[in-house]
Amino acid sequence: MKVDVVSDIHLDFWVTVKVDESLHRQAVSLFIEKIIPKQPSDILIIAGDMGHYNFQNALLLNELSHYYKYIFIVFGNHDFYMLNSNYFEKFEKDSMNRWNEMREIIDAIEGVYVLEGNKITVDNVVFGGTGGWYDFSFGQMYMHATLPRIKKAWYKLSNDSRLIKGEPTDVIKFSNCEKEKLFSIINECDFIVTHIPPLLPRLLNNQYNDISNSFYYMDIGDHKEKLSQKTWIFGHTHVRKDLVAYGCRFVNAPIGYPIEGEIEKKQIVTIEV
Repeated sequence: MKVDVVSDIHLDFWVTVKVDESLHRQAVSLFIEKIIPKQPSDILIIAGDMGHYNFQNALLLNELSHYYKYIFIVFGNHDFYMLNSNYFEKFEKDSMNRWNEMREIIDAIEGVYVLEGNKITVDNVVFGGTGGWYDFSFGQMYMHATLPRIKKAWYKLSNDSRLIKGEPTDVIKFSNCEKEKLFSIINECDFIVTHIPPLLPRLLNNQYNDISNSFYYMDIGDHKEKLSQKTWIFGHTHVRKDLVAYGCRFVNAPIGYPIEGEIEKKQIVTIEV
């Protein structure tokens, strides 16, 4: 089976928001033409962080649905962001309200599905996942940092602490809820999709003394021993990876930000399993 994979699109960094919807749709279409493979697969996985504006994400998904029979999506941290006072007012200072609106938009687009503790079978292949959430475990395990020190760094260094409101800001509790969803389906999945990657040595980027890594990974405990023959699609780190650990193939195919490289070098990736 061939599957197309992408994450961290951050659409509004690449496509300027326009008042005229027709012009905006054209701009989104041109963006898609730059990143889509010459021969798209039937299935696209988006591992979180579409963009900061739901209406713009809707344009993206509607256009992508013309190319793909199935699109599977999990949320990323930026899908919770509220960038201005209008968003704060509209969503009542609760990032989950923004994501719930996005879910309703997705549910209305044929062939596009949210993975959030559920699984979907296509041609006898099981896709499942959820966005996941970091749990500060990196700092505790690799730097022996105390939880208060890690939380202080999070408030100082992470935009999540400023631009996300509501449930996700109770980091440990929200992470535990997300892991509970994931662990309830992980054994049955052929493809696992999360935004947050699991905390595994081979997925780290050789920055073992950077406390901000505490905001990028989640500890999956003994579940790593049960991943053989699976494929795990993730995002968040903006470093492209395709490697095997614990018998599982891990793939990250971020678009990222313009400052990180030209769009022509950041196409959606096709993998075959």
